[in-house]
Amino acid sequence: MGPFASSTIGSQYQTPVNYPIRDQVGVGRDPITAASEPAYLWNNVAADGVWRRTLKSPAAAAIDLYRVQTGNPAATFTERDIIRANRDFYAESGFDTETGVATGTKAQMLATTPSVKGFGWWVTDEGEWNSTNGSQPDGQLYVWNGTGWVFNYRPYTYPHPLRSAGAPSNVRINVRVN
Repeated sequence: MGPFASSTIGSQYQTPVNYPIRDQVGVGRDPITAASEPAYLWNNVAADGVWRRTLKSPAAAAIDLYRVQTGNPAATFTERDIIRANRDFYAESGFDTETGVATGTKAQMLATTPSVKGFGWWVTDEGEWNSTNGSQPDGQLYVWNGTGWVFNYRPYTYPHPLRSAGAPSNVRINVRVN
């Protein structure tokens, strides 16, 4: 369990000393190496604007463990000390105190030089993947590698090709069990 788990279920707490923590967002397939595979968040809106990050306080027992780990009886930490913006995830302005994703045209992206490696840009005038809205571009993600923009992600074709008019509606899957 993470540092915010309830101590009533006998969890073992993890603190910033244990970074990366088990199953943490952004650290990739092998958390021991902490290879960066950050999450990108953009266009997540609530009724009153951008969906904001909700922070939880660490359990008292997690703080106690951290104080033992650091040898500092006054040490403390927050969720932001473990799951960091612009390291473990990149999000648009308003989600967190840091910004790491922007949205706009390719020309706007090319005119921008981010100060943060990993910054993402959802290009709105490229990437045709949604056939329900005609042939207008649907967008794709580029990431700043420190010296230039690199294509990173385009959503899979929508609707899924097996849902096309020519595809059968009752597909049968045969499974052989030995």
